[in-house]
Amino acid sequence: MLHYGAFMQLSTLVSTLNKRLSLYLLHTNCTEPQIGVYASGTQVTEGVNIVSQSIGLVEFSALSNTENKQRASQLTLRFMKISILLTFSALLVICLLPTDFFEWIFSGEFADIRPVILLMAPGILFFSAHTVLANYFSGTGKPKYNLYASLIGLTITLIAAFILIPALGIKGAAITTSLTYMALFVYQWVVFHKQTGSRLRQLIPEKEDFSWLKAELQGIFGNKSDTNLS
Repeated sequence: MLHYGAFMQLSTLVSTLNKRLSLYLLHTNCTEPQIGVYASGTQVTEGVNIVSQSIGLVEFSALSNTENKQRASQLTLRFMKISILLTFSALLVICLLPTDFFEWIFSGEFADIRPVILLMAPGILFFSAHTVLANYFSGTGKPKYNLYASLIGLTITLIAAFILIPALGIKGAAITTSLTYMALFVYQWVVFHKQTGSRLRQLIPEKEDFSWLKAELQGIFGNKSDTNLS
């Protein structure tokens, strides 16, 4: 319990440092209105993370109750496809919204929020896949890889933030976030690939994935107690 919990808590702590570091540098290089624009842009884009986080809860429950490694990797790939697809759809809608819409929702002072959203969108897509992989490592008893990923992300944040934020302001912070999330995914995918032999082309949705998802949704909304995640 202590060994598993220590890795989980350290990973969470490092992830928190990632976010706090960017905010600290923003406070030293940007004005309060600019920070407000960045914070609002972050809230809009990261709100999409509820998709991957919700999927992650289901995934963790499924993986922690199986000892079949092949089934665990197959489930992870399917959950990742769904997470990426749904997150991409939500981000596409947000990115297509005009600047006038955000000015109407927030105020005229938030005209610069759209560039922040566009620059953070790729990172959020990577984060959706990272969340699924993080739950795979946690659900299969390997939380140390999540900690290593967070440490790599912190390193990227340290390098990119100190270079990009003073030069580009809130846009630099948004780029830093995307680079950090991309690094998290890349590291975890490399580990996942080595352990399972999975290929990137397997992330392309197939007809069987939609049939599986349809069956699972029918099981949930049809109140079937024998739903089988397979």
